[in-house]
Amino acid sequence: MGFVSSLADPDILYRADSKPDGFEYYSYILVYVDDILIISHQPQSTMSILAKCFRLKDGYAEPTRYLGATIRKWRLLDDEEPVHWGHSAEEYVKQAIANVEAELIKEGKQLQGRYITPMSPNYRPELDYSPFLNDRPAQYYMELIGILRWILELGRMDIMGYVSMLSSYTMQPRIGHLDQAFHIFGYLKRNK
Repeated sequence: MGFVSSLADPDILYRADSKPDGFEYYSYILVYVDDILIISHQPQSTMSILAKCFRLKDGYAEPTRYLGATIRKWRLLDDEEPVHWGHSAEEYVKQAIANVEAELIKEGKQLQGRYITPMSPNYRPELDYSPFLNDRPAQYYMELIGILRWILELGRMDIMGYVSMLSSYTMQPRIGHLDQAFHIFGYLKRNK
């Protein structure tokens, strides 16, 4: 089909394309394991060719979600109809918060949702000398950091520095580090 793998990521393929009115652009195919997203003015024709070569699980349609992000069309102020695509982490964040709250309830705890900053003021993870987490809580900490890192990938840049700091402690996290991970989820709950 004329697509070439990107040098930055072989799962992103592109080709020069043009619309019927002569406007030139690049069409893209994004592949992640078994998810495919096509960015083109005629994605159906590309999907039809792929469907002849591969069995597609549920057929194909305009995307509503991709890798956890909600995808939808947007209309800018001067547009008569929605013609711009965008993505949002909002639904993924809501689900992540609900999962964290469900885990905390099992322990008789509650996620605080009134934080105005992603981390406690003056908290410095490198100076945290609280006890180390044992196996299961340490594993849960790593899972939370993975979820927070994905939330970052989906566009919540406001937590980037904080998640990066806490990511440094996945090898041997402390109770205080876990508390700060919950703090970030509390911040996200307040600011979703």
